[in-house]
Amino acid sequence: MVEKDKIKKLFESSTFRKHSIYFYQEQKSVSEVTRESGVSRSTIYDHFDMLKKEGYYDSDYLLVKGGGRDVPYKLTQKILVDWLDELLSLNRKERNLLNKIIQKEKVDSLLRSFSSWDAVIMMLGGLLTDAIFFEKKIEEIPPKDILSKGTLASMQTFTEREDKELVERNKRLVNAIYEASEPITKSFETAEKLLQKMLNAKFPFDSEKPVRIIHSMILTNFKYAKLFERLENIKETELNQK
Repeated sequence: MVEKDKIKKLFESSTFRKHSIYFYQEQKSVSEVTRESGVSRSTIYDHFDMLKKEGYYDSDYLLVKGGGRDVPYKLTQKILVDWLDELLSLNRKERNLLNKIIQKEKVDSLLRSFSSWDAVIMMLGGLLTDAIFFEKKIEEIPPKDILSKGTLASMQTFTEREDKELVERNKRLVNAIYEASEPITKSFETAEKLLQKMLNAKFPFDSEKPVRIIHSMILTNFKYAKLFERLENIKETELNQK
């Protein structure tokens, strides 16, 4: 098995982060990724060599489809889990919770829709904090239409466009929050510790990006808090009228 410290070293390379996100998004050939990322074939294969065990690519991390010279590759969820496990020094409970969340189909789909690793981490942190917030704020998760309005409002802080692409991504985000909430329900303490480690971590991104990640999570929760405050006021008014 490939040692987790090798995974951490790979992610410390800006060149690896640049090309590997394409293989995380979807199954692609090295030629395709070379054209899209500008990273040479030899560099990509050098990095892939670090994912070999006993002369073959470790399928825990890298999936290879078919045979031939230019076959498509895809990075697994486990490479993200093991990278964060090593970077954040997770304990067993934290790792298990992280793994359960990332294994969720809708969470996995959403994370793979982003075009950079810092965006993946930002969204993962956002999912964690949102799921914790909703589970603590109210006894039952709110109707999806209400939750959808909140997430759409928060996403518009990053773009002024409200087109089909934004709406579709918002739907994936809403569903992913639900998926992430399920394993957190009985693991609040572990989830909060995991999130705190993410906030304190020194991710190998550009200097301003960790600050922006934290800011986006706080901003998102602030918007949700305001949304629920208004909803609670409406409910209270309706009760008083009765």
